[in-house]
Amino acid sequence: MRLFALLAILSVSPLLAAPVPKEVKKTAKMDGIWEVTERHLSGIRDDSMSPIRWTIDGESLGIEHQGKDGFRRIAGSTYRLVKPEGGLANTIDYKHTPDDKDIPLSIFRSLFELNGDTLKICLPNAVQNRPTECKPSSITVFYVFKRVKEEKDK
Repeated sequence: MRLFALLAILSVSPLLAAPVPKEVKKTAKMDGIWEVTERHLSGIRDDSMSPIRWTIDGESLGIEHQGKDGFRRIAGSTYRLVKPEGGLANTIDYKHTPDDKDIPLSIFRSLFELNGDTLKICLPNAVQNRPTECKPSSITVFYVFKRVKEEKDK
């Protein structure tokens, strides 16, 4: 009987000791200026857009479009990239708060991949469930960004 109890404990103990996925906070590695190099709408590549830049500083997100006079920040809204509570390593929430208080906050539950100076972000087309993969699909808006290198003073 004791042998049976010992075997039962030993067979369950590896399951109890299995590593639990850790929550990984968004790090400063995402901070900086990022220029969109690709955009896919509902799985179809869209090359018709004017150049767009995202400036990430902590949770703050500035979005700029290029015009005749250079890049200009989009006015009328506040944007944030927030690591969700208990979220997995590659999850992030894109929050859009219009300045017009009659328009509600939108939260797009998204995925991202950061590999050096390349950032990929996959958002749902509408406010819905988080995508399951960080790649273009019929239900996502998918961006590829390249980090804008700051020029060093000579």
